[in-house]
Amino acid sequence: MSALMKLAIVAVLISLHLFQITFAAANATSLEIETKQLTKILVDSTIVVNVTIVCKDEKDKCFSSAIQVRLVARSTQPDNIRVVRIERNSTIIFTPEVLRTSEHTNFSFPITLTGLFPGFFDLETELLEFGDKNETSRQVFKGNVVRQMRFIDFAINNIVRVIIFITYTNMGCQLDLGVVKQALLRPIGPVVGFLSQFIVMPLASYVVGYFLLYEKDVWRLGLFLLGCSPGGNSSNFWTLIFKGDLNLSITMTFISCIACLGMMPLWLYTLGKTISKNVKLEVPFENLVISLVSLTAPLFVGVFIKYWKPKWALYSKKIIRPLTIIVIISMLTVAIITQLFIFRMFTVPIVFIGFLIAFCGYFFGAVFAWLFGLNREQIIAVSIETAFQNGGIAFLILRTSFGYPAVDVASVPVIAQLLITGNPLWLVYGAIKLTKRIRQRKSVNIIDDSKREMSEISSNV
Repeated sequence: MSALMKLAIVAVLISLHLFQITFAAANATSLEIETKQLTKILVDSTIVVNVTIVCKDEKDKCFSSAIQVRLVARSTQPDNIRVVRIERNSTIIFTPEVLRTSEHTNFSFPITLTGLFPGFFDLETELLEFGDKNETSRQVFKGNVVRQMRFIDFAINNIVRVIIFITYTNMGCQLDLGVVKQALLRPIGPVVGFLSQFIVMPLASYVVGYFLLYEKDVWRLGLFLLGCSPGGNSSNFWTLIFKGDLNLSITMTFISCIACLGMMPLWLYTLGKTISKNVKLEVPFENLVISLVSLTAPLFVGVFIKYWKPKWALYSKKIIRPLTIIVIISMLTVAIITQLFIFRMFTVPIVFIGFLIAFCGYFFGAVFAWLFGLNREQIIAVSIETAFQNGGIAFLILRTSFGYPAVDVASVPVIAQLLITGNPLWLVYGAIKLTKRIRQRKSVNIIDDSKREMSEISSNV
């Protein structure tokens, strides 16, 4: 090896050594925060977090000049609401005299954080060492804020469950087991409902979430979970109100509750994994069975009443529609009271997504039912059954797969779609009632006019 080559190698080694010294000097200090301090901060509570300026060199060399620390709390999800607030000044300057008061080589100071809203945030830090080069280093620490569970949430939910049990018992009084048996022997309606429920809705939820919520993995998972869920209880209520085929509706709800034991894992372990690889989704099979039992038990009670106390069944037929309307209103009220904070996370895209998926359910359910030659009452039942998902199942999976506040954040598109699916039907129902009233008045006026004309003719004669 020539002498010139040796000199070149030595020069390279010296330059690399100098670069390492410079790099070490530039990063002589850094910030450290224990991540446990930033997790599960309660809403409306204040905590003190210790921030440490770590000296990687000798104390005199690290703290020979002033250091400026800048802190910024930035909400990540939801990104439209302030999740946490820094109570102290966001920019702090420490002089060398203050830094050297620490007995250790590191210097610690407290900051105060206040939880404002459930969600995730990034605590962005910037450390500036004043000196000849004014070296700057930046770090990001992740945290979250959670809400406190309230007794009123538990109490109201149980009251609604009792009301739903009574309503389903009334529905059982109106069931015709002969019609249900015929539907199962010639299962065109249930098959159409199954295809719409477990093919159309999961794909619609996945595609819409992919294009409109691509960077929001938690929201996409919540939306997809709801799309894979079986038919919800509200579908039976609305089918009854709109005079659809109640026997078919309840039959489809029962079948979808059984089918979801296999269909939900199929979708979640295939397409669900492409949404987020970091979250292990757990399907709560025990809770699915409990949901199935809670649906069928009051129905069998109603059927028992129908055959053993026919007079009670006739009485329940008179009150079932008003009671159903009361149940729907109470469920809506409970959703607003217990999940009021989630409404603040609603955005225009979230509302539009809920409307789009609900429309897909109504439209494709009705189209498939029409293509298979079902009658008007059956088309109404299939359309409503397809659009309404079982939000309770989606929430159960979220709670078993996520911790807080991820459950609250993922619930945003779920609650938005559930509200948007049902509430527009009030307008449709009101429009139908108003149209009937107008037609009745017109028919009464026509009859009165014809009677008046007949009386005039008879008087003239």
